[in-house]
Amino acid sequence: IPFFLFLVLLPFSIPWMEVDSVWICVVHYLACLCPTVGSVVYHVFMNHVGGEHVYDTLLSLDMFGVCLVNTLG
Repeated sequence: IPFFLFLVLLPFSIPWMEVDSVWICVVHYLACLCPTVGSVVYHVFMNHVGGEHVYDTLLSLDMFGVCLVNTLG
């Protein structure tokens, strides 16, 4: 439930009319959602038939996304 509230309420906190390029707002919105979605996806695959390799790959992608978001804001 908190994720869906975040999904709905986040666009209201972005100053859409105050920026020159709307794409920056869209990228910011997606960047805020990606770490949460990535974490859910790799936790779902923890017990996947592919085993440890699939989990490690998804975990690496998730950590890369978290670092990217923290670096670029």
